[in-house]
Amino acid sequence: MEEFEVGEIHGRYYPGDRGTFVLLHGLASSSGEFFNYPEKISSRGYGVIIFDFRGHGKSGGIRGYESMDKNIEDIRTVLGHFEGRINKPIILLGHSLGAATVVYALAEGIGDIGIAIAPPASIRGELNAGERILLPIIYAFGRLYEMVTGKRFYIKYRAAYDTIFIRDETVKKAREMGFLSDRLWIGSYKPLMAINAEKKAREVRKPCLVIIPTEDKLVNPEGQRRVYEAIRGYKELYLAEGYNHSVMGEDSGEVLDAIISFVERRRKTLNPTSQ
Repeated sequence: MEEFEVGEIHGRYYPGDRGTFVLLHGLASSSGEFFNYPEKISSRGYGVIIFDFRGHGKSGGIRGYESMDKNIEDIRTVLGHFEGRINKPIILLGHSLGAATVVYALAEGIGDIGIAIAPPASIRGELNAGERILLPIIYAFGRLYEMVTGKRFYIKYRAAYDTIFIRDETVKKAREMGFLSDRLWIGSYKPLMAINAEKKAREVRKPCLVIIPTEDKLVNPEGQRRVYEAIRGYKELYLAEGYNHSVMGEDSGEVLDAIISFVERRRKTLNPTSQ
């Protein structure tokens, strides 16, 4: 394993011969949310690139800044950094907002195979009635505050460790790891409201596995299914029975097995001579 820095982006790379996974974390999170997935995937013979999007984790940039354009640019930057060094196929594996990023990236021709875990159909659609009323007001106030003070304005993010995991011991471990942030920069509001993975999925022609955690308390499973149904290319659906929103930290092995099995089958389709 080697750590890397490219521009403001910090990440880790695990070499492998069978192809390369690129792991994309979720909203107000960082690469720690994948727990030991990088090592487990690497042990299967695949390369792994895992990094923090700008504004998150160990990467630079505006703290708490979320934008699909920024995420896509970060993926292009990282893949450009490793051009000529990594093996194909390129497998984009994302969780939550990272899963929506997978959909957008595939639609734009980035990567060869997609794995989308708990993709929101749209960010606006995940808001409750109160948030839909209050957030535009908070946005207007926040922008005024920034103009007057010259300081960034942040809002509290409602996700927490005990809302994304099932087991108490995982919640405790996740808190110790500290991969979630509890705040978002107000400048993220409009870019987030523009994200619509369900609509973008209609442009996806590359193979994609959609994983829906059946006990997801953060992102509506019905919306996740709509993303799956909208994909126009080859697709498969996997129901992660008994899992809450963040699958990776509690995966007993069957979810990762399903991911690797899907990739192996599509890998042979993309390159019939691969073993």
